[in-house]
Amino acid sequence: RKFLLFGGKTLQGSFLSDPHVFCMAYGGWLPQKNIKGLTTNCPRSRAYHTCNVLPSLTAVIFGGSTNSGPVNDVCLYTPTAEGEDGGDWSSQKVMGTPPCPRFGHTATMVGSNVYIFGGTTEQTVLNDIWILNTDNWRWDEVLTGGVTPDARAFHSLVNYEQQYLITYGGTNLRTTYQDFFCLNLGTNRWSSIKALDQDMPGQQGSGPTARMGHRSFVCGDKVFVHAGSNGSTAHTDVLIASISEYADPVTASVDMDEVKGIAERVIKDRMKLTGMNPDSIVPVPREDTTKIIFAAKHIFQQEHSLLTVESSSGCHVFGDLHGQFFDLLRFFQHFGCPEGFGGMMPETGKDTKFLFLGDYVDRGRYSIDVVTLLYAYKIMFPEKVFMIRGNHEDEAMNCHHGFFDECRRTFDYQIWHSFNLSFSFMPVAAVLQNRIFCCHGGISPHLHTMAQIAAIRRPVSTVGNPQDTPLLSDLLWSDPSTDPDAQGFIYRYPHGKRGCSYDFGEDVLHKFLDANNMDMLVRAHELVQDGFELWGRGRLITLFSAANYCGEYDNAAAMMVVHPNLRIDFKVLRPEGQGAAGNEGMEHSYSKLTSKGTKRSASPPRRGSPRGGKSGLSTIQEKR
Repeated sequence: RKFLLFGGKTLQGSFLSDPHVFCMAYGGWLPQKNIKGLTTNCPRSRAYHTCNVLPSLTAVIFGGSTNSGPVNDVCLYTPTAEGEDGGDWSSQKVMGTPPCPRFGHTATMVGSNVYIFGGTTEQTVLNDIWILNTDNWRWDEVLTGGVTPDARAFHSLVNYEQQYLITYGGTNLRTTYQDFFCLNLGTNRWSSIKALDQDMPGQQGSGPTARMGHRSFVCGDKVFVHAGSNGSTAHTDVLIASISEYADPVTASVDMDEVKGIAERVIKDRMKLTGMNPDSIVPVPREDTTKIIFAAKHIFQQEHSLLTVESSSGCHVFGDLHGQFFDLLRFFQHFGCPEGFGGMMPETGKDTKFLFLGDYVDRGRYSIDVVTLLYAYKIMFPEKVFMIRGNHEDEAMNCHHGFFDECRRTFDYQIWHSFNLSFSFMPVAAVLQNRIFCCHGGISPHLHTMAQIAAIRRPVSTVGNPQDTPLLSDLLWSDPSTDPDAQGFIYRYPHGKRGCSYDFGEDVLHKFLDANNMDMLVRAHELVQDGFELWGRGRLITLFSAANYCGEYDNAAAMMVVHPNLRIDFKVLRPEGQGAAGNEGMEHSYSKLTSKGTKRSASPPRRGSPRGGKSGLSTIQEKR
C-alpha cells in the first residue's frame, strides 16, 4: 500500500536522488523525516532507471543515466519490519558478466528474476535481454531468436502469465515505434503481435499510435498502454491490446509427432542403462531437451490442478526421487514401467497408471535425466503417467540445492529457467481411485474442500512464500507432526524445521479425510528409513523413493502399488550393493491399513552414526 519514488530529472536538467514514499492509507506523501533510513546512503542521482519489487518487498534499482554517464549498478531498498516505516539502502554485488551501462531500458519481474530489455548507452541503442537472478544474485544474458524487435529505448515491457514478455513502442532515437512484440520464455523466440484492439472501451478503435516514454500493464488477457509521447506531442489515451486469441507460440512451435519421436528415442536409450556408471549417461541434445520440456509444459497446461486418477489395473505411486536417476531405472526394471515401453520389463496391466509425487530434482547428480525421462513418458502416455509438483520444483529452491548448477554445467541457465517454467504449470494434487488423496507435503488449515485445490490457478512460479500462496505452500511443505500428542495445526515459521508452513496432528487429518470422503492421504516430502511409513492409525502414508539418500543415510526406497480393490503393496529397493530388490513381504490389505494403529518408524541414522540409530518418532528432515 506504499509507492516508492526515487530519482528522475528536472526540467532544468538536474538529476535527482531524493526518495519519497506515497502511502495509500495516509492518502498522500509521507514526510521524509518520519521514515527511518529513507534518505541515508541513497544511490547516486540518476534518471531513466528501472525499479522492481521482489516478493520480500525489497526494491531493486538498476542502471540509469547520471551526470557522469550511464551506469549498470544494482541498488536495493529493503523495508524494515512490518508495521514500521523505514528501510535501508545498499549496493548489491552480482556475480557473472553484467549488462553494459544503460538507461531508457525496461525491466519486469518473472518469478524471482528481473528481466532487462533494451535501452541505450547514448552512442548505441540496444535490444539485448538479460536476467538478474535475485535468489543467487547472478547475471545471465538470454540468447533469443525468431522475429527480433529492433533496438529501442523508452519502450514498455510487461510479463504475461509468467510465460511471455510483451514489449510495445519505444524509439531508436530517430524513429518512434508503434509495434508489439512477444518473447516466449519457453523457447526464447520473439514473435510480432499485430492485433491491437481499440482505445478506451466504448470508443471507436483507431489503432496503435507511435509512442515512447509510456507505461503498460496487464489485466486479464489484455495489455493496457497509457500515455507517452511521439517525440513532439504528449499522449493521454489508453490503448488496449487483446492477446487472448494470439496463438500460443509454444503450442504453435511444438510438433507433437516430432516430439513423440524424440521421447521414444530418449526412453529406449535410457532404459538400456544398467548399474550406476555415470559414464554411461550421454546428455540428451539441448534442442531435443528443450522440445521435450515445452511439450510436457503444454500437456500440464491442459490438465487440472487437481488430477483424478482411476485405473482398472491399479497404480504405481512414487515419492521423492531427488535426482537419483539409477533408482528410478531400478524401479522400472524390477517392477515395470509405463506400458512396458522401453525394454524387456516386468509386465504391468495395460491400464496401469503411474503417479509421481514431486521432488524430482536437487541433491542427486542426475536431476535432468530424471525429469527428462519422466517427461518423455508423459509425452508418450499422457493418460497413464501423472506428475504433481514438489517443493523443489520451484526456482527459489532448486537454485540453491544442485539443479541450477547441474543445468549450467550440462547446458546453460536458460534450460534451468525452461524447466522451472514447466514446473510452474504442474498439477499440485491428485485423487486416486476416488478414495486416496495424494499431494507432496500435506494438508493445510486453509484447505476444506477438494474444490479449493481444483481452483488453484497456474502458473505459479514460487510457492515458498506463505503470504502469497498459503494453500499451495502448505500442500507442498506441510508435514505430519512428530509429536504423538499434537493436535491441530502447529505453525512453524520462522523457527521450525523447514521455516514455513505447518505440522499437523492426527485429529485434523481425520477430520479432513472424513469431510471429503477420503480413506487416506499419500504423500512424500520426508526421508523415511524403510522407504515407506504409516502414520495416523494407517490413514497417512509417506513414500520416499531415493535409496541411500545423498550417499549418506543408508535408507531403503519404496514405491507403492494400489490395486483396483484398494489393496496396497510396497515394493522396496535396498541401497545398491545390499542385495536384490524385492517385495518387503509387507502386503497390507486396505482394511488393515485403515484400522491398525501404527507408529512412525525409527529415524534413519544421522551422519557418522551407526546403522539402526536410536529409535524415536522423528525422521531426518531435509533442509529447506
